[in-house]
Amino acid sequence: MRIFRYFLILFCLQQATNWNSVLARGSSVRVGVPVSSQFQKADADTSTHLQQKTEGYSIAYIFGFGLGLGASERTIKTVSLNSDSQTVRREGLIRGIDVSYSIGSTLFLEIGYTLLRHAEVLRYEVGGVDYLQTYDLSIESGSGYGRMIRVGYGSGNLEFFLGRHAWEGQYQLSYRVNGASRSSNEYFLPTETLLGFGFRF
Repeated sequence: MRIFRYFLILFCLQQATNWNSVLARGSSVRVGVPVSSQFQKADADTSTHLQQKTEGYSIAYIFGFGLGLGASERTIKTVSLNSDSQTVRREGLIRGIDVSYSIGSTLFLEIGYTLLRHAEVLRYEVGGVDYLQTYDLSIESGSGYGRMIRVGYGSGNLEFFLGRHAWEGQYQLSYRVNGASRSSNEYFLPTETLLGFGFRF
């Protein structure tokens, strides 16, 4: 799998350059938040995006030998116009499990992968109609993942980092209109800029 190749490349780079594992003297807890995001449109998406942003956090525990385990949560909000020129307001919650590997100490590089484990619709309005209440909207299936890379600086017990996190996922919405069952494929493809800090101990 691609993620294992990433980790193998990092491990070989670490060994070849004789870099110390991140925090060779201890471990770290890192927290990151998205400060900006860009959305890529899926091929099947014919809507015109008006507003889009992500909110949330990532938190991870980095072991002294470089392996990191953590969790990410994002609320994805979009406002767009569909093919009928109706305003569509979407808001969804996604959660994932992060696995990463870090090299370097004072200056460090972290690369990782997020596995999507939960997706939930918080808001879905078309032309002012609330589909959650009116049409008993629900998620039939969902899948996705994220890729992240972070570079940072650590001194003493503190760290600071800048990173990018790219999400790629989709889920199928199911709802009923006039007794008939309908479905719609929804995509979330934001790439975020992250800022964060950490504590070493």
